Amino acid sequence: MAEQVQAASQAVAMIPAMSAVAHESTLVEVIARLESIERQQDRLHEEFNELKALVQQTREGPERFEKRLDDQIKAFNLDQQRLPARLHNATASKGPNPIKAPPTASGKTPKNFPNTKGEFEHLTRERYETIMVEYGIPISGDITAKRDTLRSFLGIPA
Repeated sequence: MAEQVQAASQAVAMIPAMSAVAHESTLVEVIARLESIERQQDRLHEEFNELKALVQQTREGPERFEKRLDDQIKAFNLDQQRLPARLHNATASKGPNPIKAPPTASGKTPKNFPNTKGEFEHLTRERYETIMVEYGIPISGDITAKRDTLRSFLGIPA
C-alpha cells in the first residue's frame, strides 16, 4: 500500500500546477462549449419536430389522395351511366319527343320525372327544384334559369 501512495504522490507531482487565471479561462471555455452544445441540441430538437410533422403528413397524405381519387372515379362512373340518357335526350327536338331520366347518385331515377320534352318545358318551379335536388344540382335563379340549368344537365336541346 505504501508503494501505491508513493506512486500516486509522484503522479500528482507531475501534473503541472495551474494558476487561478488558467482555471478561470478553462472554466470559460467549458461554459462556452456547453452553451454551444445546448444551442446545437435545440436546433436538432426543432429539426426533429419538423421531420415528425412531415412524416405525419406523409401518413395522412396517401389516405386523402386515395379518397379524392375514389370520389373522382365514382363521379366519372356516374357520368358514364348518365351518358346514354343524355345522348337520347339530345335527339328530343320537339315537344312530343320522349326523354329519359339519367340515374341519380343513388342509381335511381327522380320521382315525377317528365316523359316528354313538352312536359319538361312546362314543369312547375317546385318540380324543377325537386329534380335538381335529386341530382345534386345547385338551385339558383328564377324558373327560366332553373329550366336552362336542368336542360343542360339532362342534355335536352333548347
